[in-house]
Amino acid sequence: MTNNKTGEKDCEKNDVLANHFNVQARLLSKEVIADEAAKIDRFLADWKVDTDELKKKIRHRKKIPVRKLYISDLHFYHDSLNHRMDLRGFSGYEEMNDHMVKQWNDHVTKKDEVYILGNFAISRGSAANDILSRLNGRKYLVEGNHDKFLNDREFDRSLFQWIKPYAEIMDSKRRIILSHYPVFCYKGQYRTTPGGDPLTYMLYGHVHDTHDEKLVNEFIRITRSTVVTSRNKPEEHSIPCNMINCFCMFSDYIPVTLDDWIRIDAGRRAKLNRQSN
Repeated sequence: MTNNKTGEKDCEKNDVLANHFNVQARLLSKEVIADEAAKIDRFLADWKVDTDELKKKIRHRKKIPVRKLYISDLHFYHDSLNHRMDLRGFSGYEEMNDHMVKQWNDHVTKKDEVYILGNFAISRGSAANDILSRLNGRKYLVEGNHDKFLNDREFDRSLFQWIKPYAEIMDSKRRIILSHYPVFCYKGQYRTTPGGDPLTYMLYGHVHDTHDEKLVNEFIRITRSTVVTSRNKPEEHSIPCNMINCFCMFSDYIPVTLDDWIRIDAGRRAKLNRQSN
């Protein structure tokens, strides 16, 4: 027999649910609850999952490839570049730093490999540490002439995967020559596929978008228009010259892939040719 006080409390609960939450509650017997639980058990028993097959699919699912990205001459903290030489146009290095960090992190994942071709920051070691800790990706540095923070004992060198004055790496079966300074007769310059596609690229920085870059552009133009023969290629052919300036302003301060730099460089050179004609 139901206790009167218990019944009164159940009624009060039902009134609150009905009046405030528009829920019509009803008491369930132990038999009904047991029946519903049995239905759930039967459903789970029928719903069989091959856990071994599931683990196999997870283990062999396609992984997002790690990208190799490149950029040069960011010059974090270098305030004068806003009103001299580059004319970057920021109100000061604080605004410039924040913009470059945002551009970087909006386009670089934590797994990407970013190769910086020198002149990363004009700062003390602790300031360089602060910027590097904010940037996504695994970072590599080819030393530039302004990277003085490397000599500061406060600088944490472990923030870079490596620091070198010059490097050669492979990127999608292409050899990449990495140097802060442009190397005119770089290793592997003449190497191409049987179809004539380049097998070596020389990526550089240092010259920004100055008169020195104009001289490099002229060298590239003359070299590409020079016809030669060789023992391996007796027929006349032009000299490959795949030198690309990875100056940060050319890519809107975004580290990008080799293929992106090839497109950026081709578009920039086409524009230069139109202007000179």
